[in-house]
Amino acid sequence: PYPDCRPEFISAMESAITAGSSYTAETKKRMFIYAPFLGMTKSQIAKLGIELGVPFEKTYSCYRGTEPPCGECATCLQRKQALESALKEVGGAPPPSLQGP
Repeated sequence: PYPDCRPEFISAMESAITAGSSYTAETKKRMFIYAPFLGMTKSQIAKLGIELGVPFEKTYSCYRGTEPPCGECATCLQRKQALESALKEVGGAPPPSLQGP
């Protein structure tokens, strides 16, 4: 996984936020980051999104920042692969964002 998608990163960020927060200094409480998708694959997350009715055509995952998404960068390709895999599992038509021009 990407460096920021690992438990070690989340733990380090919790420590940094706790150390840099006046709230935690005053209350002696610790900040926690809730990362519910941390242990899931992109396909599992996409499947959950499909089951929850996420309008994927309104979501964005392009590293190039183009509008519409480029469809060629690593993130666009991973997104497409994850959604296609999830759709095979649940059965269904691809969202408009994957249907092409």
